[in-house]
Amino acid sequence: MEQKLHTGSLNLVLPYFIFHVHRYSWCIYKAHTSVVFNIG
Repeated sequence: MEQKLHTGSLNLVLPYFIFHVHRYSWCIYKAHTSVVFNIG
C-alpha cells in the first residue's frame, strides 16, 4: 500500500519535473544559439 502511494506520487511529480528541466534546457539552448549567431 505504501509502495503504491509512493509510485503514484512519483508518477505525479516526474512529468512536472521533466517538463521544467526540458523548458529550462530549451531556454539555455535558445540563448546559446542566439549568442553564437550574433557573434557569427
